[in-house]
Amino acid sequence: MYNEKLFSLLTDVLREKVESILKELKREIDRESSKGTIRYIAPYDLLLTMVSLNIFIL
Repeated sequence: MYNEKLFSLLTDVLREKVESILKELKREIDRESSKGTIRYIAPYDLLLTMVSLNIFIL
């Protein structure tokens, strides 16, 4: 029972952090893509690519 509550709390906190990071990343991507500095990429795709590259480099 205790572990389920802790797991639920942990997933809620992590979800909030990830959503916050993705929102800020989206704002930066939108700003830079509107200037023509970069091409648009979905924030989730960019984050997944960054994590994947780091995992396979190790």
